[in-house]
Parts: sequence; structure tokens; C-alpha cells
Amino acid sequence: MPDDLYSYYIVAPITTSGIAFLGDANKIAATGKIASIKDELNKLELTVLFAKGEASVILQGYSEMPVYTDKGTVLYNASTHLFTIILPSTVFNLFSKTITALIKNLFLYI
Repeated sequence: MPDDLYSYYIVAPITTSGIAFLGDANKIAATGKIASIKDELNKLELTVLFAKGEASVILQGYSEMPVYTDKGTVLYNASTHLFTIILPSTVFNLFSKTITALIKNLFLYI
């Protein structure tokens, strides 16, 4: 089907953390790899599942303020407020195929 015949939108609330989590980039089931989400004031904790042999997962979200994470690399666009986190599979432990990552708003630490 030609691209101009359909649209796909992801709608996500801005949570207590100040973050709207959009999920796994370029996936129709955007939160299919997310085992759990824990929302707290100014932080979002995600547990991400990895498939065997998968090198990384690319997560996306929205935050008025820049974010950082304890795992992976963050790219933040200050004009759109969208962020991307590249989460490599090399950071999970040998006994689990999951990674728990914290995403925090920076305004608490300025």
C-alpha cells in the first residue's frame, strides 16, 4: 500500500515522570519489547526484552527537558523535545535477556 494512503500514530500520555514513552522505534507493536514500566516523579524505569542475537533496541520518547539514562546512549532534540535511546544488548547480565534502564529528566539535577 502506498505511504500516502495510510497513517500510523502513537499516542502516549506525559506521565508523572514528565516523560511520554513512545516505545521501540519503527515497530508497529511499539511496546512489545517492554516487560515493565514503572513511573515515578521525574523518572521512568523500563525493563526491556531482547531477542537472541539482537544487538540493540532503539527507544523513543518525549520530554520537555533533556533526559539521561543509566544505560545506553541518549540523543535529545531540543526543538521537538523528542529523545532516542540506543540500548545495546551488551549491558544485560549473562543470566537474563532483559535490561532495566532508568530514564530521568535533567531538571532535578540542574
